[in-house]
Amino acid sequence: MTRVSLLSFAIVLVAGCKTPRSSRSPGDPAPEGPKTVAADIDIDMRGDEPKARAPQDLDVLLDEVLARSSVPGIAAAVIDRGGVLAIGASGRRRADEPGALQPDDRFHLGSDTKAMTAVLVARLVEEGELAWDMTMAQAFPDDTARMHEDFRDVTLTQLLRHRAGVVPGFTDFPEGFAASLEPLVLEGRRRAVAVEALSQRPRFTPGSSFEYSNFGYVIVGAAIEATVGKKWEEAMRGRVFEPLKMDSCGFGPVATPERPRGTWAHAGTPGQYVPIAVDNPPLLGPAATVHCTLEDWGRFVSVFFEGTTFLESDSIDRLISAVPTDDGRGGGYALGWTVPDPEVFGLPVLAHDGSNTYNYASAIVMPTLGAAVLVAVNAGDEAAQKAAVATALELSRRTRGDEG
Repeated sequence: MTRVSLLSFAIVLVAGCKTPRSSRSPGDPAPEGPKTVAADIDIDMRGDEPKARAPQDLDVLLDEVLARSSVPGIAAAVIDRGGVLAIGASGRRRADEPGALQPDDRFHLGSDTKAMTAVLVARLVEEGELAWDMTMAQAFPDDTARMHEDFRDVTLTQLLRHRAGVVPGFTDFPEGFAASLEPLVLEGRRRAVAVEALSQRPRFTPGSSFEYSNFGYVIVGAAIEATVGKKWEEAMRGRVFEPLKMDSCGFGPVATPERPRGTWAHAGTPGQYVPIAVDNPPLLGPAATVHCTLEDWGRFVSVFFEGTTFLESDSIDRLISAVPTDDGRGGGYALGWTVPDPEVFGLPVLAHDGSNTYNYASAIVMPTLGAAVLVAVNAGDEAAQKAAVATALELSRRTRGDEG
């Protein structure tokens, strides 16, 4: 659920010569050696040579990342307009068993779900069921009297941009509120959270500032449910996953004691990782519960490549138009995406990280290049974060064809 700036942990990795695959087990001490990643892959999208359609193997690079980070497992893919350009995986599905992580396993995306919820809104706007400027009073007319007056005119767009002033966490709700949700069905829980959040005084004048809030996206999900008469999960499947043929996508933990075959989440730190079947509460679905394969995640992010037609151009423009976050880091936040200053990458980029604290995912999308880098780690601690972000930055550098 936690989002951390993609650039905050920028680690420069240097390409070199191919090295043997690592035989180290997750949790073993990281070996001494040069502080670079060496792998002989060439994924320069700007080169003159046509690219072979057989996906390149990223295993060697990921073996080295695994050795340096000691995370249980890591997988990555480079996506272009033709599909998977390069893909690989290294490590284990769960730290205490020998099963190897596979590139076609499903991975938890955490807050990278937010961009999917924003696209769902765009689809519903295009179909005339929602409006970008729909207010909370319009979304929940029966609950207007309970809303704080400053929230009544807050729009879906402001919520999707984290500019509504909604509380960021459950600790901001009244004591006993979480327990009161237990008897309710999932849609009822989201509606109750939305109404309670909107009844409180905004943390700032809506529209005047930026503050990341998962509950803003829960409110959007509740508005979708109130409008279309379906759970957010059903609307997401029908309006986004199925049309894009994202057949692997689901919600919640990938692996559980009842479904043990798959990618396990992990608690702990390097050398002490423990597999765990825990996820964000289902009510947080619109903010952070989707899981899928890297290939299907790639089908989603390719919606943002220039020239694609899944959404109208006006919808894409809305989704990627950022408002500065006013935190001194440059760039801004759009609808489900951070938008770094173009000078950082040398071209326009969309980026976002996601974590439920037991998994970590990182995405870098380059719309004008028609390419994206996707990375997933089945742990969510600082080591996992650094491994995911470093890998994403390195693969995006190679994809852009940057030297050095």
